[in-house]
Amino acid sequence: MKELCQVNSYADIGGCFGFGANSMAFHIKKNQGKYLELKVFEISFKFATLGKQFFPYIDFVLQDFSE
Repeated sequence: MKELCQVNSYADIGGCFGFGANSMAFHIKKNQGKYLELKVFEISFKFATLGKQFFPYIDFVLQDFSE
């Protein structure tokens, strides 16, 4: 299959403690051969804390982006 574009990074807003970002990274690695630089913006301290435990390679940013 011809590669259409190269994805180098991925950001997820309100990422449910990194579940979606982890899945996206897995599938991109499967197609591109490398993991991405991942960043998840989270408004919930609990979700950010859980995410750091489940996915320590993802950069979690605790930020209220609702403003």
